[in-house]
Amino acid sequence: MHQRKRSVDDNHSSTGYYVDGCLRKCRDRRRNPTPVLSKYTFVGGRRRNRRQDDKYYNYYVDVIDHKLAKIVVLIFSLSTLDALLTLILLNRGASELNPIIGYYLNLGNSYFFTFKLALTGLGLLTLLVHQNFVLVKKIIEGLCGFYLLLVTYQLTLLMFSA
Repeated sequence: MHQRKRSVDDNHSSTGYYVDGCLRKCRDRRRNPTPVLSKYTFVGGRRRNRRQDDKYYNYYVDVIDHKLAKIVVLIFSLSTLDALLTLILLNRGASELNPIIGYYLNLGNSYFFTFKLALTGLGLLTLLVHQNFVLVKKIIEGLCGFYLLLVTYQLTLLMFSA
């Protein structure tokens, strides 16, 4: 695809590149990978796809959607509240139905919190990186609704068990 040419023409001695049959005089910016943290991490960079037809395909962007990031923070907060309410309900005589969570609860509260919040955080981070994949926004919205219902249910249980 890219071929180096020592001399652009007889009058110039700089390096050039042929891309699709056209000579480029500047250095190819795509030769080096994009760094994870750069001056474009929070400002600048690509925020959406370039073509209208591309909205039906999976694609990555350089900047995270701020609205979606707020929803992800809300989900993480609700997950933390879920963990706290779970411990309160267990102290009042409830039982954990999830065997994996039950295993970590048997190890101790700190193991339970670490596992639950790490699993939730890594999952949400993975979804946020893939924010422009076809179903990811729907999954994030569904998780938000699920955690809102779960916390409401736990608060209801607490009100009637007191």
